[in-house]
Amino acid sequence: MANPDRLLKRGANWYYRRRVPADLIEVFKKKEIRFSLKTIKKAEALKLRAFADIEWDAKFDDAKIALANSLTFNEPIEFSAGVEKVKQWVEERDKAFNENRISSVGELSFEQAHDNQIENENQLYALRHHTEEGIADVSILWHKLFGISLDNLSIQQRDEIFELLRRALVDLTRRRIAVDQVDYSTKSLDPLFQHTTGSFDTIQKSPGNNSILFGKPAKMYLAEYENEKTSQGVSAKRIESMRRLIATVVEIIGAETPVILIDYELAKKCRDTIAALPKNRLKFYPKLDIPTAIQRADKDGRLPMARITQQKYLSAFKSILDHGIDRGELQFIGRVVPGQNGTR
Repeated sequence: MANPDRLLKRGANWYYRRRVPADLIEVFKKKEIRFSLKTIKKAEALKLRAFADIEWDAKFDDAKIALANSLTFNEPIEFSAGVEKVKQWVEERDKAFNENRISSVGELSFEQAHDNQIENENQLYALRHHTEEGIADVSILWHKLFGISLDNLSIQQRDEIFELLRRALVDLTRRRIAVDQVDYSTKSLDPLFQHTTGSFDTIQKSPGNNSILFGKPAKMYLAEYENEKTSQGVSAKRIESMRRLIATVVEIIGAETPVILIDYELAKKCRDTIAALPKNRLKFYPKLDIPTAIQRADKDGRLPMARITQQKYLSAFKSILDHGIDRGELQFIGRVVPGQNGTR
């Protein structure tokens, strides 16, 4: 059955619009199929859309079969080599983008430039908020660069590579947005990619992180969040909800914990603690610290928070670290914040 959402009206004309499956974006070199149906009549557009659905269903099916038959499996590589490969890829992609941008000066219409800007902003949101589309983008890049060549690494190292790939895509997308806004003040927006050589550990253990305690970036993120949401007219209730989320994360991690000590294990401990928190903890156990509240709730038979609520705490944790890195307060620490039950 044809999808009515695959029609788009621009002016008087009808267009066919359809998302490319995440695993085929690299094949088709675009995220969306869009073309004119060359009609101004909706009834005719509906018929043409049905034919287009059949045509593109077949094209996508053929592409998936071809992709499955052409997967390459690389030789195992060491962790440090994997990191350098990602950095090199970032520089190559950035160079190619800039060269293409120079060669196409004057060729982009206002509408095309606007569409590119919206696409970049949507991709940045997806990557920074770990949406399904963002995770798919990272997974595609993983298979493109490494195939199964990282299977010899530990789970922790693979998590670090996955996070590194996500940051690579974030940095490239932010560079493109900066170019669109005619902002050439910085070549790279992620400290990791300001260094094309050198070991990952050197950046990860940079002295810039040693004196920063987790409470500081948490306060900075909350202050900016409050200012932004207040100016947008967001309700006080929603802002207070974020205060509670951040306060809980800070209590779990520790306001006096040096950021340099926040590694995968500590992040996983945070996730597991959040998963054990009882629903309405502050209502039933307002004077108890988190470990004691969890014990009491277990004894009282109270249920833990819903999974969707747990994810809000994890997102707040990730946002604090992302904000610190984006503002230059923190160096890239190279550890993924685990999702629920080990998922991203």
